[in-house]
Order: sequence, then C-alpha cells, then structure tokens
Amino acid sequence: GGIANYLRTMGVLSALHLSTRRALSTSAESVRRGILCVKTTFNNTIVTLTRENGDVMAWASGGTAGFKKSKRKSALAATTALDVIVGRAKSLSIGSLVVRMSGPGRVHRELLTRCAASGIRIDAIQNVTPRPHNGCRRPKARRV
Repeated sequence: GGIANYLRTMGVLSALHLSTRRALSTSAESVRRGILCVKTTFNNTIVTLTRENGDVMAWASGGTAGFKKSKRKSALAATTALDVIVGRAKSLSIGSLVVRMSGPGRVHRELLTRCAASGIRIDAIQNVTPRPHNGCRRPKARRV
C-alpha cells in the first residue's frame, strides 16, 4: 500500500514479493526468514519476532525498553523496542522479514523506515488491523 510505495520512493525498499511458505525446523540456526508483528495501541507498541509457523522467538515493547507511563506511546519508545528486536533477529541470523502491522498507525511509517534501514530485507508489508464486517447489533431505539 501507501507505506510500501513511500519506502520504495526513498530507495529503502527495492521490491516487494511474497515467496511460498516453507516449514522450518525448531533449531534457531536454521531460521532464515521471520515475521515481525507490530501491534500499536494508543498507549504502547508491542513488537514480536516469530518464526513462519508463529512460534515467538523474541518480543519487546515500549515498557520493556525502559519507558514508563505516557512515554510508552511515543515514537521513540516504539523505535527503541524495534531496535531491540532487530538486534535479536540479527543474532539469530534472520535475513528477511515479513512485517505485519496492526492497530492505529501513528508510528507505522517511522517503524518501517527504521526496520528497512537496519539491513534486514523486508519481503512484504501487511496491514492486519481487525475490521468489523458490520459489528454488533445496535441497541433498540429509545422511546420517550
């Protein structure tokens, strides 16, 4: 979408392509591709690094990065948590990531720019924010 085009125009992201999913063994040395799940809320940002089958390898948030109370929702806290996870991904020798973003996107662009500049290739960017298909039934109209 728009964020991918933005990164492509900056020259950070060369091309987006999806490759077929393949099963990975359980040893950490064989992991070459991971999924970076970023959940942003109005109060915090949680960054999770998983294998392709969904097994969590590492996670960090604005709170675990050392920020307290209202500072957890800042872009600095989110990028600090992302730097922790990117360092962990490099130590696990992960070469490429699929980035899945969810939640209100106040810091999405900054996180993607930081992730792309880290040296790990981004295979795909997905927005997985849950959307209601019509939601719950509305309450009955009030009779006065």
